[in-house]
Amino acid sequence: MNPGSDAGLREELERLKRISGMGTGLKLVWAPDPRGALSGEVKGSTIFVYESDEEEAAETLRHEFLDHCVRARGSDKRVSHLISGGPGGLRSVY
Repeated sequence: MNPGSDAGLREELERLKRISGMGTGLKLVWAPDPRGALSGEVKGSTIFVYESDEEEAAETLRHEFLDHCVRARGSDKRVSHLISGGPGGLRSVY
């Protein structure tokens, strides 16, 4: 990822969408806030990431994406597969 650019995070979001088959309508806003209480959150169809460090921002993006998927389709088999650690599962995401 390039410092000061959200291109790497956007690529990561697209990768997460591709391997999970979920979250197709999600958008990303990277708004670093080193003094903020939250690392990230999902509001509607947008993932907000507040971490300043790019690696921590990517980790937060993955967490918020998974949280969105679980909330949106908690009983969906794709979520179970994503969490299970199978091929393309959580271990592959992180």
